[in-house]
Amino acid sequence: MSRDDILKQYKLSAAELGNSISKEPMQCALDYAFGRIGGKYKGRVIFNLRKGPLRYGELKRRISGVMPKMLTQVLRDLERDGLIIRTKFKEVPLRVEYELTPDAIRLVPFLNLISGWGREQMSINGISAYPPEDDFS
Repeated sequence: MSRDDILKQYKLSAAELGNSISKEPMQCALDYAFGRIGGKYKGRVIFNLRKGPLRYGELKRRISGVMPKMLTQVLRDLERDGLIIRTKFKEVPLRVEYELTPDAIRLVPFLNLISGWGREQMSINGISAYPPEDDFS
């Protein structure tokens, strides 16, 4: 059964199917980009990995409010989309680290611009910004 057949059978959109990179041709490059990095936690994961590899537990502690199942799904999505690398070390206990790929590293300056814009808007509206760091650099 093809992907299109599944979508028709269940009347689901690509987003509802849980596929962040649609196999269908997109009309807008911005939609494609946000399909890969959009969502509540993807930017925060990339932010936390910008300075080097981290283990799952470290990411979970740094990203407030994320449930374990959601963090696992976000990490899988980012790995599938080629934005993070998951490295398993043959140790007891098993150690797994996540790090940014070169494509994700190229995103950091753009996320910094978006973060700056968000901080300006929050300041204008009297909202405190979190995390306290000034940028993604």
